[in-house]
Amino acid sequence: MEYKPTFNLNIKRLIDPSKPYVAKWCLVDIDNNFKFNDKNFIISNDLIVYKVKNKSVYINNELNNFTNEAEMEQILCFYIPYKDKYYFFDENIDKISNKYITQTK
Repeated sequence: MEYKPTFNLNIKRLIDPSKPYVAKWCLVDIDNNFKFNDKNFIISNDLIVYKVKNKSVYINNELNNFTNEAEMEQILCFYIPYKDKYYFFDENIDKISNKYITQTK
């Protein structure tokens, strides 16, 4: 199902809802990867709200007690085909600078 966002002020400044766009909430995995619009992306570890704390690691051949918790686990993604641009927002609908998002293969 395609996400139809409520266009708050942060989004309206960048995206014209009367023109074509693709929007979706995407889950971010524990390595900060997510998939949107058939493309793979990674979020920089410099963006602290997505950084996973207490990742699983092996200590003395045993898996530690881990939670894989992050402050945020989803990212709101927009693709604007007529501009060929991507925009990303965190769970608070605050814009994420594209310097923190890299498209991967």
